[in-house]
Amino acid sequence: MRDITGEGAKGFPGDRNRIVNIPKIPEPYPEPWDEVFKLVYNKARKRITKVMVVGAVDTGKSTLAGFLFAKALQSGFAVLYLDLDIGQSTISLPLTVASLKILSEKDLEKGLALKFPHIWDFVPSNSPRNIAPYHLAAGINVYNLSMRGLEAISDRKIIVLIDTTGYVSTLEALNLKILKLRAFRPDALVIIYPKLQEPSETSPETSWEGKDRWVYHNLRVIEEHARSLRIFTIKLERSPFVIPRDRDLRSSYRSNKLRAYFQGLRELLLPEDLLLYSPHGFNLRDIFDISQEPQLPDSTSISEPIKGLILGLYQRYKFLGLGLLRGWEKGKVKVEVPSEILESEGGRGITHLLPSNILVNASYRTVPLRRPSPIEQSE
Repeated sequence: MRDITGEGAKGFPGDRNRIVNIPKIPEPYPEPWDEVFKLVYNKARKRITKVMVVGAVDTGKSTLAGFLFAKALQSGFAVLYLDLDIGQSTISLPLTVASLKILSEKDLEKGLALKFPHIWDFVPSNSPRNIAPYHLAAGINVYNLSMRGLEAISDRKIIVLIDTTGYVSTLEALNLKILKLRAFRPDALVIIYPKLQEPSETSPETSWEGKDRWVYHNLRVIEEHARSLRIFTIKLERSPFVIPRDRDLRSSYRSNKLRAYFQGLRELLLPEDLLLYSPHGFNLRDIFDISQEPQLPDSTSISEPIKGLILGLYQRYKFLGLGLLRGWEKGKVKVEVPSEILESEGGRGITHLLPSNILVNASYRTVPLRRPSPIEQSE
């Protein structure tokens, strides 16, 4: 991970304006959101107050976190924004978690907001599904380093906003959210339900779709767990102003960020032993055959030529940025990285490469490598 909080920090390689979305107050927004901020404001009696927002996809979760960010700055708080959404990140790239520290609105006016990420780390997929331990570990790393950086702020109160992914509908997702509660220990938890009324089989007016029913159940369990930990809990209903985004729109959002990041690429030939075992169990040599087009598993479909497999570049524990695995050449791995990473401190000291399961094609569309599970293979 790299700390680039200094005045002269470069931030991301590539076009930062297309990577970083500054959290702000949306227009319009639901009236209850003002009340949520009042509750958070009244709760902020300590020097640092932590607020976590959870909810499913397309409920207004990240928009609410951005609203609270902007309102807190307007009210004189310093704000730390922890973005754990590895698929639809607000302040960072896909496959990363990151934090943003802003002391005042003047910092935004100075352009410091484009010197992100202050601290960041890599997760080897764009969804926590099946890799929850990696997602949790990266989130805790960024959180701990970010909180350590708040020790020097003594002239104002601080609000820490923790925005999570919309992955809530499975048992794995439920356990991941509960572990985040225990790891981050928020003072307040905002839960956005699809609907506030409980699903009922007998009442047509409160009938639910199957997935929403599981979302509601898991959010109720999270709420009960939060109350057992004495966490102040605020319940909201899905924002009526949310415009649902289908898979293509979500993919376009990711590809636009990746296209802005992967500019000025330079090819490196690195020792093969720097490439770690795939957390997803793929033999990458089988996929990236020498001088051949990538040989994809039958369950992975892609319509354009492969540009590469996304890698996390590390110098020991320090995350340097993203790279693209292009294949093998004479016992070495071919990797493309933005030239700014090579020029930055430590950029040439890459000690290992952590592979994801995400390919990008010529348009920088993300395509997950898929494989049958052992259970499916045995059936």
